[in-house]
Amino acid sequence: SKEIEAAANTEKKVEKAGYGYSKRM
Repeated sequence: SKEIEAAANTEKKVEKAGYGYSKRM
């Protein structure tokens, strides 16, 4: 379950990073 949590956290980070990037554009 730790691996799943890590994957979910990574996905959230990517989502936030992509959102901030598109906002800057």
